[in-house]
Amino acid sequence: MIDKKRYLVLHPFLFAIYPILSLYSHNIVDTSLDETYIPTAISVSCCLVILALLTMISKDIHKSGLLASLTVLLFFSYGLVYDAIQGTSIGSLEIGRHRFLLLAYATCLLTGVVVVVRIQSRQRNVTSLLNIIAASLIVVTILGILKSGFSATPYASDRESGVPGDWTDSRPSPGHRPDIYYIILDGYAGSTILENMFGHDNQSFLDSLRDRGFLVQSHGRSNYAATSLSLASSLNMEYINYLSDQVPANSDDRTIPIEMIQRNQAMLFLKSRGYESIHFDSGWGTTRNNIYADLTIQCGQWSEFQIVLINTTLLNVFSKYYIGEPLRERILCMFSELAEIQHKTHAPRFVFAHIVAPHPPYVFGRNGEPIAESELKMNEAVYWKDRGAYIDQLVFINDKIEALLDTLLSESTEPPIIIVQGDHGSSCTGGRRTEPTDMLVRERMSILNAYYLPNQSNPSRYESITPVNTFRLILNDYLGADFSLLEDVSYYSRADRLYNFTDVTHLLTED
Repeated sequence: MIDKKRYLVLHPFLFAIYPILSLYSHNIVDTSLDETYIPTAISVSCCLVILALLTMISKDIHKSGLLASLTVLLFFSYGLVYDAIQGTSIGSLEIGRHRFLLLAYATCLLTGVVVVVRIQSRQRNVTSLLNIIAASLIVVTILGILKSGFSATPYASDRESGVPGDWTDSRPSPGHRPDIYYIILDGYAGSTILENMFGHDNQSFLDSLRDRGFLVQSHGRSNYAATSLSLASSLNMEYINYLSDQVPANSDDRTIPIEMIQRNQAMLFLKSRGYESIHFDSGWGTTRNNIYADLTIQCGQWSEFQIVLINTTLLNVFSKYYIGEPLRERILCMFSELAEIQHKTHAPRFVFAHIVAPHPPYVFGRNGEPIAESELKMNEAVYWKDRGAYIDQLVFINDKIEALLDTLLSESTEPPIIIVQGDHGSSCTGGRRTEPTDMLVRERMSILNAYYLPNQSNPSRYESITPVNTFRLILNDYLGADFSLLEDVSYYSRADRLYNFTDVTHLLTED
């Protein structure tokens, strides 16, 4: 847009792009750049329409630009402000609700309209200043993105590890190669934590697994406290503490763990033995896809980045429709597709499915019913604290797991290996960016860990193993591998100090 003195009104468009780039820059490890294309196109197009309509009404491009920028800033800040005040009360009045924030934002918009309409001079100076401010934000953000790209620690594919390097040799594969299902239930706490902290007796579910022939650990524990670290460790059959030599201990850069999950040793070993690798899209950046998998099962269209982006905007008011339903549909789709995968692909199969539940957000009631919009929480500071909602979602996931296992066990032509495992526990007693208490460590590291091992002659070997040894034992027992077993150790680290590992095994093995 150009006025009589050739002043470009660029700031509304730059402000419309900035929130998308900013969110991407803070999640560059988990997000593909192409996930920003559609949101950017929509944002710029809407901004153009708003600016054009305002210009038609006011006949003043500068005033219209100011109002367009105000509208954009209010739109993109709403969700952030709502998350910041959610649950806040003044006396008995809960002000952290949409009705009050919408009223405040409407007041800001009307006030802005009055102020802009009354401006009679220096409009072009304001336009020039806002252009500079908006352009500076864009430039700084792009430089940050470029810096992250250049400084991201490369995946050390030639790293020293405890995984033997000759497993890809020409040894013939055994004749019997059972399908292997590795099902991760995100944030699934162990039975003791569920009983002591949540008041929930999970024994009936654990007994139902045992009745189906599963070995269920009484005190399962993870090796690491974060999903990316936990999966990088279990899928590569090794401890990853050596990463602290490659990445600063106070860093939250997950580039290497994500690469390790993508190119994991368990999958590569199985592919070398003739297995088809099947990956389920979790919707979460780290396990959305795997470029080395033979087949990726797509469930749902909304990515985590898109949901989080929309949640920062005024559309937060309608979160039930773009958060609750898409997440519900994704999880239900994953269970449905898992039950059918043996009829759609060739055996032998290695199936990896990371199901982001019972981890929040809570989108299922105890019987699978949708969660009411007023109860749907996305604010990380508060959503873990709703213990009742966590248990309700866990109970529903239990029912879905039982039904899935019945299908897999009854319809498989050969008894499969099935691993149902938590990546880490819950976090109701504190945030992952605060100094951990002993109770938080116990809660976060306690997991569900269950195995279905057909024709296993020595199941007691699995009674106390941690995920790092899961595939070492399975590949040894079923596919003739010769991996040595590692000592079972658990390491805690904060979300903002991802590689500052503390050995917490003693807290998890006390009687």
